[in-house]
Amino acid sequence: MQRELARLPATLDETYERILRNIDVKHRGDAIRALALIMGSIEHTGPIPASTLVSAVVNHGAGSGAQSFCTIDTLRRHCLCLIKVRADKTVDVAHYTVREYLQGSRVKAALPEFALPFKTAEAMYVSTVMAAATQFTGTPSLTGIAEDRNGDPIDYRLYALRRARVAMFWNRDTLSGTPELRRLAITLANPYAPCFRGLQLLGSDGHADASNESVFEWLPKFNGSADATEKAAAHLAMLSTFERPELIREFLASKSEQQKAALFAAEFKVVLPAQWKLFYQRGTYDGKATAVTVLGYYQEGEKREYDTADKIKMLRGAFGQYLPRESKLAVSANSSAQVSQPRAQPQGHSQQIPPPVRQQTQQSQGGKQVQTQGQGQNQTPAPSQASGQGLKTQPPAPGIKIQTSGAGIRIQTQGPGSSTPTQVLGAKMQSPSTSRSTSGTGGVAGANNSRPVQNSSGPPSDVGATRQGSG
Repeated sequence: MQRELARLPATLDETYERILRNIDVKHRGDAIRALALIMGSIEHTGPIPASTLVSAVVNHGAGSGAQSFCTIDTLRRHCLCLIKVRADKTVDVAHYTVREYLQGSRVKAALPEFALPFKTAEAMYVSTVMAAATQFTGTPSLTGIAEDRNGDPIDYRLYALRRARVAMFWNRDTLSGTPELRRLAITLANPYAPCFRGLQLLGSDGHADASNESVFEWLPKFNGSADATEKAAAHLAMLSTFERPELIREFLASKSEQQKAALFAAEFKVVLPAQWKLFYQRGTYDGKATAVTVLGYYQEGEKREYDTADKIKMLRGAFGQYLPRESKLAVSANSSAQVSQPRAQPQGHSQQIPPPVRQQTQQSQGGKQVQTQGQGQNQTPAPSQASGQGLKTQPPAPGIKIQTSGAGIRIQTQGPGSSTPTQVLGAKMQSPSTSRSTSGTGGVAGANNSRPVQNSSGPPSDVGATRQGSG
């Protein structure tokens, strides 16, 4: 007895290591998967039912040609004391320390094949249910589905569809983790795959998709008579549901740049659900199919008040170079629509004319200062100074009359070399008969300024009361 006691493991880690080493090599693969499914189910939905666990292990083992367990009792014997069956027929690890050991670093050094850190266990759980989902065909009946305590179908085929949909929505980060997961994700996202109708009906939140505006892409009805190009475009659109550019790049890996652009520009026909509120209340669909591109698919969803903004952002950010021209222009449509077009220019003038506004003229006490106000005076003629809302001009030089009216301003020179009146009526300062600048003692300050001015009434007019400023 003393000899046997001396052979007992000294620590708990040594105990678990000895148990794992005693598992038959022929069954180690299934034992590892069973442990991963138990731990993955706890994280995803709750304790896994015994019948579901057996079906999952057998289904995966049969698919690979390996000999598999057939009952929960057989599975328990090969896993020795590492798992237990609860009274409610669900399965869990025998003790929380088993999970800690399998997810820790110590087992990696002693028995790396049994190392099941969280991400590894989750990936094995997700890949197992997704692989089973790809094997489903037909349209499942949703009436009278028996469910387990977690709300999942007891029928393992339907369980796999449901849990695959949940993983495709909530565990998108996991889907690009391994080559097997990427392959399964691309397969399940094909709207023309035999399992797709089952994935549509089983929903992503434990209920029908009609209760979740974030799963718009799973609601439309795809064209059953689509050609190969239309099917590929629809498949590409569905892959965007994962919001993982790396999955789309793997799907497009065998195509040339020109083929990629053509696929993003290709249209496919779908019957779309109505506005979200109406669809949620009545399940209403459009009366006819709509032709959309990959990006247009999600833009239609956004128009109908579904939550597709993240998919649109991902497509524009990661694949903008392949999107059709109209899609690229749509990004800046709002900003470009707000840019005003240039107004027509007067003949012989190269500057843009600002929009006309009401013009005001004020004269200070003593008639020594004239103040004009209005848009269209965006350059200040010397020696005028910009001030506040308008322009303040210096007192006129001797020999100049300033006449103002509601329609404009008239400036008349009375000095040498200025026998012809000069007018400033919304255009350039120039004589009616010549464009020369006035000079001498009767010169006009800023008379050579070619800045255009307009008032709100169109062409200048002399109609109105006249006031004269002293020189």
